Amino acid sequence: MKKIIMVSLLMIAFCWSFSGWGQEVQDVIDSINAQNNQEQFEEHDSEQIIHILLDAEAEGLPMRPLLNKVREGLAKRADYWKIYDVLVRKKEFLKQAKSIVDDAGNCGLYVDSEERDVEDLAKLLESRDIDEGLLRQTFTLTECAGVEFRTMMEICSRLGDGVVLDEEVKKEIIELALGQKLDESSVVVIADELEDANLRGDDIGATLVKIRRRYK
Repeated sequence: MKKIIMVSLLMIAFCWSFSGWGQEVQDVIDSINAQNNQEQFEEHDSEQIIHILLDAEAEGLPMRPLLNKVREGLAKRADYWKIYDVLVRKKEFLKQAKSIVDDAGNCGLYVDSEERDVEDLAKLLESRDIDEGLLRQTFTLTECAGVEFRTMMEICSRLGDGVVLDEEVKKEIIELALGQKLDESSVVVIADELEDANLRGDDIGATLVKIRRRYK
């Protein structure tokens, strides 16, 4: 039975070679088969892992992060369920990130490298260092037309959940940053200044006016 499973997995690798991931997938499959032979995995376990990878490839998701997770799990001799859970979680964040990047492109933002942007955004989503709602709202800003998505992503990542400001204030910071072509460090300085003003009970609107004048 194991020989049948091994042959079927090799056929999957062969089919996958058309997407450019053939050798890397083959290496991972060889490692999984080695774990099968050592009876660390059941045959069904191996098939489940391969199916996740196949689904991800069919959905156009970046494969590198998923293959790396399998390699890491196998190297640590993690049990099947740990590898499976990590893969499912990683795949969901990649899927969420791809949807956002696709929408950004459709809204007129410039996506230079979809695979790289999806991978990096998935990491930010997983670590909760970016607010998806805020990021999506920026797509409709006039200032965003033609802006590189990566720039937008990096600005929004500096205004994540850890920044205690209303969403409308964050959007105004983004508009200012785009309009004046400010770098990320300037975004952090502005956010810190507004947070301090908020803590003191100062008028945020008046503080924003002062900040706008400074950067004109």
